[in-house]
Amino acid sequence: MAGKFVLIVEDNREMADSFKEILEMYDHEIECVYDGRDAENRLREIVPDFVILDINLPYVDGDVLLDQIRADSRLGNTRVVIASANSVRANALKDIADVILIKPIGYDKIDELLEWTNSW
Repeated sequence: MAGKFVLIVEDNREMADSFKEILEMYDHEIECVYDGRDAENRLREIVPDFVILDINLPYVDGDVLLDQIRADSRLGNTRVVIASANSVRANALKDIADVILIKPIGYDKIDELLEWTNSW
């Protein structure tokens, strides 16, 4: 599992920091961006192993970013974890995203996420 590159796209900095702290314990390289426009720009330049993606973001929503990720052949192997408090919008993306996490996200869900990342 060590060595994966993770892009966290989350406008709540505390939530982004929580994801970052946990994932760094497993030797992942982490980058955080806090709005959809910055995520678009970074995704043109990088190829993360996986993206933790909020849906409700400033400037560009996460569902739009997910469509862009799936349409970009460079990102064909990038896994996407939707992390959102909006269960209706998140569940509508279940056939496109790899994992859906509904906020608030407890440690049990983080454990599931880490187990999932370990499986590929």
